[in-house]
Amino acid sequence: MNNNTDFNVRDGAWRCQACPRNCRADRQAGAGFCRVPETPFVVAKAYRHLWEEPCISGSQGSGTIFFSGCNLACVFCQNAEISQGVKGYSLSAANLEKLCWLLAEQGAANLNLVTPDHYALSLIPVLRHLKLQGFPLPVVWNSNAYERVETLRQLEGLVDVYLPDLKYWDDRYAVAYSKAPAYFQYASSAIREMYRQTGPASPLNEQGLLTHGVLVRHLMLPGLFFDTRKLMDWLWHTFGSGIILSLMNQYVPLYHATDYKALQRPLSALEYEQMTTYVWQLGFRHCYIQDPVDPQANYTPDFDGQGVADLLLAASGPDQ
Repeated sequence: MNNNTDFNVRDGAWRCQACPRNCRADRQAGAGFCRVPETPFVVAKAYRHLWEEPCISGSQGSGTIFFSGCNLACVFCQNAEISQGVKGYSLSAANLEKLCWLLAEQGAANLNLVTPDHYALSLIPVLRHLKLQGFPLPVVWNSNAYERVETLRQLEGLVDVYLPDLKYWDDRYAVAYSKAPAYFQYASSAIREMYRQTGPASPLNEQGLLTHGVLVRHLMLPGLFFDTRKLMDWLWHTFGSGIILSLMNQYVPLYHATDYKALQRPLSALEYEQMTTYVWQLGFRHCYIQDPVDPQANYTPDFDGQGVADLLLAASGPDQ
């Protein structure tokens, strides 16, 4: 029996405990907090994405698969169309594997699984099968870090690069903005486990790509300067130069962010500049810093089913 599910003898249902939500939903019959069942996988887009960190995208583009649903409920989510709604194509495990191979054949730099957290238990056998078949690309686990260590342990040997998005130090913000109680407690334990599996980030290869290690992202939010600083302190004093840091300034008030006074404005240039200075003073050297952001810019991909529809057409349906 999988240690992240609980079999209810009374009604014969599997109760999901894969993530910290512990919602115990019967995801074989319906959806959990994440809004999706365990299978089929709902995929909104799959393509070679050029706008990740340079060591992830490279010149070829990262073979990115966007899953619908999410175990968070961020009021500022730029991908709310698919994270808070369920949009995309339903894929069987077999067709998801075909999609992974298709991205490899197209020359992708890696296989980048975006928001895979809530599908973890169903993705594990897929990744194992890909590994047995000699899948040639590094696997990137691009998550929100609100994950259980027990689940992550089952990914050991299957994931090459962990790309967690570390959001909050203070639980007040985690609850108010993402409905994620004990966020830092779980996220910090999750990132420690990721680092245990990979060890220090490997030197970039000849193509400038990270092939093994942990790259931690953090999106700065307006007014949360000291929350960010506590996260930076923790990262440096816990991992030092063993991780790569990506400090992001691309916050714009999207989705329900305008309902919260503190989130109604973009991040100021001064806030970001002061934080970049601070992380340098801490000792971070392998750190991605973003250029000034146009507050009117749209960083949301067009979730048009790119890459997935063609596969389904070739496969004559989602369950072939």
